[in-house]
Amino acid sequence: MAHEQQTSLAASEGLTRVFDPYWSNARAFLNYLSENDLLQLDITKATMGQFVEVTGSLIIADNAMFRFMWENPSIRSFMKNQFLAATEAAQQQQQQPQPNRQERRKQGHVAKPKSEAEQQADLVLELIPHMPHSGHIHIVTDELGVWASAADGALVTPMADLVLKHGPKIAGQWSMVGILDAYPFDATQMEQHLMTGMEMARVGMGIENLSKVALQMEWPIRQALGRPLLSYGMTPLLVYRKLSG
Repeated sequence: MAHEQQTSLAASEGLTRVFDPYWSNARAFLNYLSENDLLQLDITKATMGQFVEVTGSLIIADNAMFRFMWENPSIRSFMKNQFLAATEAAQQQQQQPQPNRQERRKQGHVAKPKSEAEQQADLVLELIPHMPHSGHIHIVTDELGVWASAADGALVTPMADLVLKHGPKIAGQWSMVGILDAYPFDATQMEQHLMTGMEMARVGMGIENLSKVALQMEWPIRQALGRPLLSYGMTPLLVYRKLSG
């Protein structure tokens, strides 16, 4: 009898110590940032590495769901077209002029060889099934978009459950708090997005090695699995929606 009472008491004490820390910790952190004036509410005025908060529509993409779908011909065709369009937009300054009509007549109907961009797209499609497929979080407003990646288990509710329940867009206005770590692509500052000859030489792109292949492929892989060109990048710390009482 005494043993049963001790076991019951121990179980009762243990249960009183079980609690869900998500809400209380998140709220305390948000209060700390606000009270110490550490939170920038206008991301367009934020500096790199600053805590920011942006509010808008929440759109999620669970890329893990597509990891084993890349052999589908229609998916591969669609993604290849996306790669080529993104590469063309990013390399406009490096494009060669198209041959005129007379030159095309001289060429006849000889099959056009694959361009470097097409070769890269084909290679990316072969590599993608073996790349990490993390979840993507987008906060979108009328003026801008913010992108963040989310590892498995990072959200209280599994991302796959959210997709199955809501689809890509979750109803309501959502806020994301995090650290600003990337600005949108700026076509007027193209030189900042491309490696210089000196940089390419110092990272080994002048010789044939594995690093050269990896560096050449990282741009199209980023287009396939990473941040959209026109989105800010954020390391997310909180994703929440305000509820009325």
